[in-house]
Amino acid sequence: MNLICRKLLDLKTDLGEGLLWDAERERLLMTDIVNCRLLEINIDERVSRFWVFDEPLGWVLNTTHRGGYLLGLSSGIAYFNIYQPSQLQWINRDFPSNPSCRLNDACADPQGNIWFGSMDSLNPYANNGQLASFSPTDGLHVHDDQFTVTNGPVVSADGQYLYLNDTLRGTVYRYQVLPNGLELSNREVFAQFDILQGCPDGMCFDAQGFLWVALWGGASVVQLDRMGSVIRQVSVPAKNVTNLCFCGPNMDRLIVSSSTIDMSELDHDQYPNAGSLFEVVDHECSGIVMNNVIMDSLWT
Repeated sequence: MNLICRKLLDLKTDLGEGLLWDAERERLLMTDIVNCRLLEINIDERVSRFWVFDEPLGWVLNTTHRGGYLLGLSSGIAYFNIYQPSQLQWINRDFPSNPSCRLNDACADPQGNIWFGSMDSLNPYANNGQLASFSPTDGLHVHDDQFTVTNGPVVSADGQYLYLNDTLRGTVYRYQVLPNGLELSNREVFAQFDILQGCPDGMCFDAQGFLWVALWGGASVVQLDRMGSVIRQVSVPAKNVTNLCFCGPNMDRLIVSSSTIDMSELDHDQYPNAGSLFEVVDHECSGIVMNNVIMDSLWT
C-alpha cells in the first residue's frame, strides 16, 4: 500500500528538527535550529507559537515539570520553562568541547538519562561529531567519536539498544546498552543508505519495535524491520526530511518535519512546501510515549 504524506502546517522552517510530543500537555514541540527557535504546535488546531534564543537550538526533551523542557543549545544543555520564559538556566556547558562544534540531536532513555550528539557547525563533513550522555547522578560521559553529523539518537523501549545515525556517511549504528544503563558496547552497522536513497536523519520507534527514519535529500521516510531492512517507504513533498515522531492522545499520528536549506532553485520549484510540517496518513501504526529526563532539584 502506498502511504500518503500530506501537509499539516506551513511553517517554512529553515531547519525544522527535534520533534517531541508532550503527552501531558498534548502539544508538539520542535526546533528551527539555525533560527534559534523553539516552536510549540497544536496539531489539531494547526496553530503554533515560538520562543527565540541566543544560540542555535538542536533539540528539546520532556521533563517531569509541566511546561519545563531541557534544551540542547549550541554550547550546552539548559532548562527552559514556558511559564517563566525569561529564566533560562544552564545545566551543563562542557560538551561539545570543540569550539567549532554544536549540539545536534538527543533523546531520553527509560531511566531518564540524556543521550546526545555533536557536529562540526563549520564543516559538517569533518569527523568531529561525538556521542555523549548526561545524567544528574553520573554527569557527562563521551562514548564515541569520529562522526560527521550525529542524528537520532534513539533508545529501544526496553533500554537494551541505542541507535545513532552518522548522517553524511549514510550509516545507522546500533549499540548494546550495558545493564548499568550508562555504558555502550558492541557497535555494529544496523542499516546503510546510499546517496540516492538519502541520508538518515531523525528517527523514532513505533510500538511494534520497528524503526522509522527520515531521509535528508531522499524526500521520504522509511520503516525498518528488526534486521535493518526497509519494509515501507513513504514519499514526502520536501527534499530534505529531517525528523518524525508519533503524536496525539493515542500516539497514532505520524508527524514529519523538513528543511529549506541546501536546496537549489530547481529544488525549490520541485518542493514548494519544503520547510512545512507533514503528516503520514493510514500507516496503521502507533508510537510509544517519549521518556522524561530525570530532573535534579538543584537545576530548578
